[in-house]
This record gives sequence, structure tokens and C-alpha cells, in this order.
Amino acid sequence: PVSPINLTPYATATVFSDPTPTTAVTPTEIPIPTPTPFTYAVARGDTLSTIAQRFGIRLDDLQLANPGVVAEALSVGQTLKIPSASSASAESPSSTPAPVELGPVACFPSGAGLQCLAAVQNPYPEPLENVKLQITLLDPAGSSLAGQESFLPLNILPAGEVLPAQAFFPVAPADFRPVAQLANSIRLLPGDLRYLPAAARNILVSVAWDGRSARFQGQVFLPAGSKPASAIWLAAVAYAADGQIVGFRRWEWTGSLQPGGTQPFDFAVYSFG
Repeated sequence: PVSPINLTPYATATVFSDPTPTTAVTPTEIPIPTPTPFTYAVARGDTLSTIAQRFGIRLDDLQLANPGVVAEALSVGQTLKIPSASSASAESPSSTPAPVELGPVACFPSGAGLQCLAAVQNPYPEPLENVKLQITLLDPAGSSLAGQESFLPLNILPAGEVLPAQAFFPVAPADFRPVAQLANSIRLLPGDLRYLPAAARNILVSVAWDGRSARFQGQVFLPAGSKPASAIWLAAVAYAADGQIVGFRRWEWTGSLQPGGTQPFDFAVYSFG
């Protein structure tokens, strides 16, 4: 038997060499969405314990999700996988989004603000519907500076495909780190007839000489036996040489496309960078 000891909880303080505050941005309280795995870049002053506490997970679960990571040798910018919270703290299964693969968030200056993009990949054999992310800008201490809900350019994310979620922040902080978390995604059941089996064909892509824009041309084909289409959305995505998504655009058309018919498209996509 061990005699009981009165323990006093306390919070450790993180000291930074530069005490200059970042650009004044009204902090936004960001509720953590339903538990979903994602990646996190280690910031100055982080420890495995503080990271686990920040995202509401157990230290053991964080260590199991990152085998080979030495707690005493974390480096700034090192990528960690943040696992889902325990099932005890998760919401009901009916409200839990289907997990997806999230890429790193890339932010580009846009006037006084930022355009931020996060790649979302569908790992399932069926499409995902209503995919929504929460993109948050964190300060060096890991506190939220600003957050935005972010949506894909299409209602559905086809099986195995990648589309960017985009968020615009009107004010760019001086020192920030962007992170993305999944807030919603629904797997479409087989036989769902709300989306017609249209396909893009004869696609021609012409990249401008400066590499900052591209022109997309082609046709949307609606197979015979389908119902007529009254609206078409087509997403085009631009990548840099390193594979990073740097721009996208959604082309929209309304009218009446009969089964077996085609609808031409011709539009441009520009790089946020």
C-alpha cells in the first residue's frame, strides 16, 4: 500500500525567443469535428504530451500511430499522424464522417488575405457526398487564429479521385501553421440515382507559356439509357511540378442534355501561386 499524496495540477509554460505578437486577428473558437485521422506538423515547443492533450487523444494512441518517433527528439516541421479519438468520446456512428485521405494544406497570398487548399482523396470504391473540412490557422503555440469551413468544388468525390477543399481568410497572420480536419463525408449507397453517369471526353489541356494558367477543352458525354441532364458541374485542378495543388475551377452548365448527347466545354484555370 502507498500513502495517498495530494497532487497539484499545473500547466507548463512555453517560452519563445521572439515575444513580438503576431498580426492581430480575432481568435475564433474552433470546435473539433468528429474524430478523423489527419496529419500535424510539429511546432516549436511541442511535446508528444501537449500534442495529445491539444487534440483530445491518449498519449499511448499517439505513440502507437507514430512508431519510430522519439519523444525526446521531435523536430520543428516533423509530420505526425493524429489518430481518431477513442470510441468513448466519439459521436454516434450515424454522425461520424467516412474517413478520407487528407493532404497538407497549402496557402497562397491573395491581397491582404490567404487562399488555402487541402487535397482530399476518396479511398473507397464508391463516391463520397457532401465532403466538408475545417481549415484552421494556428499560431506557434498551437492556438487557433482563424478557422473556415471548406467544401469541395463538386457535390460528390468519385472513387479514388482527389479534389481540393478551399478556404479564404481575409487577413493573413504574420506567423501561422494551417491544419485541416474532416467535418463531414457520406458514402453513397449502390443504386443511388441522383447523379447521372456523365463523363468528360476528348480533353485537351493547353498550359500557358508562363505556367500560371491553363485552358481546358473537351466534351461531356451522357450515356444512352440515362435520364436527361439539366445541370453539369465539371472540376478542373491545376498541379505544380512537385504535385502540390495550386488552383482549381468549377465549370457549370444548365440546359437539357439528352441521353447519348454531348456538351462541349472551354474554360481557363489559374494558379493561386
